[in-house]
Amino acid sequence: MKANNENNKVEILYDETIDLYKKKKKFSFLICLFLKVYEQSKDSCSKLIKIFNEINDRENKDRDEELAIYLDTFNQIYSNVDDLIKKNGYDSINFYGIILCYLCYYDKNNFSNIIKEFSEGNTNLLYEILIIYDSHLKFH
Repeated sequence: MKANNENNKVEILYDETIDLYKKKKKFSFLICLFLKVYEQSKDSCSKLIKIFNEINDRENKDRDEELAIYLDTFNQIYSNVDDLIKKNGYDSINFYGIILCYLCYYDKNNFSNIIKEFSEGNTNLLYEILIIYDSHLKFH
């Protein structure tokens, strides 16, 4: 679609897929979608992270071990997170929420270091994220 300059169809496809995620509520589905839209579609990513925030307590409890293959990608996203948030106007709490929920499970050995580093400059933001995403930020 992009090769044929049909970007509007790509946006429609993302939106329809995000609507499907809203119904299916699978963490693995969320992560795959997030990785497709976070840089390519500001509107779709904003919609996705908002939906994740709305349903995070009740759903998204599945953790597919195969998602660990994205650890390097998520660490790279985390290292550029402030720039991504500013560039795209993402909601800080929700954008960090997805990233930290992923890293909590798939980077358990390093997660306490991530939280320590994060808290040094963002204590209030961290508290808000911990309150909102508490059910996902527990080791399973």
